[in-house]
Amino acid sequence: MTSLGGTRDLSDGMGGLFDLVRRDAGRLFGSDAASIEVLSLEVRESSEIARARVTTPAGVRHVFAKIVKPRPGEIGLTQTRLRLRHDVEVTRHVFEAMGSTEDLRAVELLACYEEALGIVTNEASGLPLDVVVARAARWPAMPGDLTQLEKTFARIGRWIASFQQVAPEPTPSPLDLDATRRYIDTRLKRLVDLAGAGFGEGDRHAVLAYFDTRAAEIPSAARQEVPVHGDITPSNIIVGSHAVTVLDFAMTARGSRYLDVARLYSQLEFYTAKPQYRPHVIARLQRALLSGYEPALLPENPLFEICALQHVVCHFLSHARRPGTFPFSLYSRHLCRLHRRWLGERSRSVGVRHLVAAPASGSSR
Repeated sequence: MTSLGGTRDLSDGMGGLFDLVRRDAGRLFGSDAASIEVLSLEVRESSEIARARVTTPAGVRHVFAKIVKPRPGEIGLTQTRLRLRHDVEVTRHVFEAMGSTEDLRAVELLACYEEALGIVTNEASGLPLDVVVARAARWPAMPGDLTQLEKTFARIGRWIASFQQVAPEPTPSPLDLDATRRYIDTRLKRLVDLAGAGFGEGDRHAVLAYFDTRAAEIPSAARQEVPVHGDITPSNIIVGSHAVTVLDFAMTARGSRYLDVARLYSQLEFYTAKPQYRPHVIARLQRALLSGYEPALLPENPLFEICALQHVVCHFLSHARRPGTFPFSLYSRHLCRLHRRWLGERSRSVGVRHLVAAPASGSSR
């Protein structure tokens, strides 16, 4: 049977997915008499995710069920199904490829139901990284806890490097820095249009000049795309006692080799906007992350800085556009101030404050 537990309602799509799981309980869980209780449900713009407890005569386990929904711009369900197939293919491939490693894991796929646009995965053992950071890195951080957390971030860095080696390889192609510049500039223009962002045309041109200066310093050997996870956030990383497990491969694509590690590095930086996280503590975790990924990597690396710039601009825009309600709006405004300062420091580092006119398009200058 399937019960809803503390969840009030399931959508028709999620209810249909659990009907299929119940039908296949013998194959999935080794018992046709499995009891499935939905414990929580999270509804997102392009997906729904439910956590369920499965009870059989052999014991209790937990699983996640996810259904994907069309994203803006996806007409019909063809693209949505292709996105689901891509998620399934990468998840299976990386799970198998990392199966021989002791401390690097990918989530285990149990079933895919394309007709329901859904998948079911085993729950990974451990806690989400954001929960672990909140417990171990906030003031007053205990030395032993912080040392263990550094080891965790070094392990995550190794996971990212390993993923780039084992993920399915589409046709390799050169890194398109002009496309990256256009992507960033689109978001800079939106910031300029937001009255509350405090970001003007001069600021936009200064950031683009900074981009052009750093892009010109990237050697040709580094301008190659690699597989990227695309959504390497603390909530998608499960920390166990001896391993880290990464979830959700729906955004996997190709991009800069530093895109994933720079995203997590930047997300750590965002913790410093909260008074309970000391900058020197966060800096230790950032160094551990980079060391695990590539021991000689420094945040001043030009390609790394461009990736960090992309993440900061996106984060800036998300909080400027949707500051939320009080008291969260105070935090959003504080973050926007920090992002403006970060962008200003980078622009001044290459001798730019405000430009009279926008630089010529392209980034190979």
